[in-house]
Amino acid sequence: MRISLILLLFLFSLTGLKATDFPPVSYLGIENGLSNNLVRSIYQDHNGFMWFGTRDGLNRYDGYGFKVFRNKLNDPHSLVHNIIHVITSDVRNHLWIGTRQGISVYDELSGKFNTVAYHSAKGTDTIREVIKDIEADVKGNVFIGSEGLGLLLCKADKLIADQIPLVVNGKETRSYGVQSLKMDQKGKLWVFVQNLGLCVLDEHSGKLKLINTSLSMSLCMEILGNYIWIGTNNGLFKYDML
Repeated sequence: MRISLILLLFLFSLTGLKATDFPPVSYLGIENGLSNNLVRSIYQDHNGFMWFGTRDGLNRYDGYGFKVFRNKLNDPHSLVHNIIHVITSDVRNHLWIGTRQGISVYDELSGKFNTVAYHSAKGTDTIREVIKDIEADVKGNVFIGSEGLGLLLCKADKLIADQIPLVVNGKETRSYGVQSLKMDQKGKLWVFVQNLGLCVLDEHSGKLKLINTSLSMSLCMEILGNYIWIGTNNGLFKYDML
């Protein structure tokens, strides 16, 4: 009801506006230096720079032009992969870039990228899975949603992640796919697991617990008040957290 009222008031406010009241819309494409016209993610950093993740590189826009970052052969401090899915930052303003094959963290002071690894059964391995979503908390921890390794946690100031086990019917698994993440105002992490449903991270056990199985797929999630809004191929759904 609250959302409907906000939308209604917004629409009413538009009725009194003229075309001249809106700022002009400009087009920025490959003709202007953008590396690729298929933009999958957009993020504004603490300096005001706009970052665009495309199917062919990461782009930084300063209001005048683009600087393009791509993977460079045999350069471990370049972008890990050129297909970008998600961009966000942590409390130290380091940029986290989720790609089709792993994660890069950008340090603006050095201008270099570092590749994130994880603790596996064999030791330490580089993350090469598709990254679907990334969420950072106020403590500096970064949560990573991957397609094959499930939910990963990089503790503050670390670049090696730990897998978060998922509990289903009393059994634990570390092999599952995460589609979207969202943290609520209380710091609780909500996770949508592919082909399973909505889960929540239990902070005491450090494990994911299944909460609702009404939906099996999620494209994105947003939290407003006590509701989680879940976007799917079949429409928009609302989950009451109370």
